[in-house]
Amino acid sequence: MSAAGRMVPGVSEAALEQEHMERYRFACGFARGRDVLDVACGAGYAGPMFVASGAHSYLGVDLNAEAVELAKRAYRTAPAIAFAVDDACDFRCVPERAFDLVVSFETIEHVPSAEKFLANVKRALRPGGTFIVSTPNRRRYSPGNKLSSKPWNPYHVREWNENEFLDLLKPWFRVSDVLGQKPISAWKAHVLDLAGTRPWLKRLITTLRPPKNGAGTPRSAATLGDSFTPAHVPRWQVPLFTLCVAQARE
Repeated sequence: MSAAGRMVPGVSEAALEQEHMERYRFACGFARGRDVLDVACGAGYAGPMFVASGAHSYLGVDLNAEAVELAKRAYRTAPAIAFAVDDACDFRCVPERAFDLVVSFETIEHVPSAEKFLANVKRALRPGGTFIVSTPNRRRYSPGNKLSSKPWNPYHVREWNENEFLDLLKPWFRVSDVLGQKPISAWKAHVLDLAGTRPWLKRLITTLRPPKNGAGTPRSAATLGDSFTPAHVPRWQVPLFTLCVAQARE
């Protein structure tokens, strides 16, 4: 599927690729003239995207050494692009107050301490710097679960709904914009939430659900639609992913 279990353009499933690429395309709109830090950069494909969008420099860090080696081989296409192995909760090669923009997508739910992670990001940002972060919305990703519940995904440590996530960010950041990806109607999200604690309803939904494409069947961009693009989500919808744009507090 991907090297080191990460999304790799042209290798991973088409829907997963679009989901990831749309987040980075959105973040590239903030990149011009900025020094960019990408925490949990994975295979590093975003490096050339940021530099092409006018970033002054790009540093991608990831805990997985195999992913970083892939990034160096495939995506260090300009002197302004660099990659390093580092821990999101314990920066060792990331200098303090060196970046104008920090991005981190689908990372915070994996780390052992979200608080340490956020404190690290704040230290890496210059005054007035911007942080763009995304995470799965628990209402959609693990229906029926509470904040204290063990996430369905075995690689996740904790998942938040939108309000909980905003509260988590508050001590370190002032959130200026909240967007979402892959929204569905709120009533559908409510039914899925109920199904998470009612096995009979979950069986009924599974029975009525249309079959998915066969394994390995490519999906075109037209089939995937535009719901992957981060956008403001009306109150009558619930997104699968929450994306926040925030500024470091003084």
